[in-house]
Amino acid sequence: MDENEHYIATLTVNDVPWHRLTTPYGRATEFPRYFAVLEAMDDIAAVKDDLYELEINTEHTGTFWHATPLSMIFLVRIFRRARGEQADSEIAWMIAERLHEQLQVSAECGR
Repeated sequence: MDENEHYIATLTVNDVPWHRLTTPYGRATEFPRYFAVLEAMDDIAAVKDDLYELEINTEHTGTFWHATPLSMIFLVRIFRRARGEQADSEIAWMIAERLHEQLQVSAECGR
């Protein structure tokens, strides 16, 4: 594992200064809360709201923001977990589907 892979594998939400990272609508201060809601996978309304907030605050009109690269680390982790649990959970299935779409959009923007 090289240095970058190690960083990605060991980074925690608390390691990131979210309050300093910009989004199209302000700062990423609420990102840790959004990630926690997605990881809990127990409140479909909150999950929908927080997925929307992450979608609009990580990519806007084909542009990435300062918070985007670091948020992708956590979104990929959540996506992988949701994929593993989607057979047993409607919320996990929805998270996996929405994040799959978001990751595809991000890949297209990156090209």
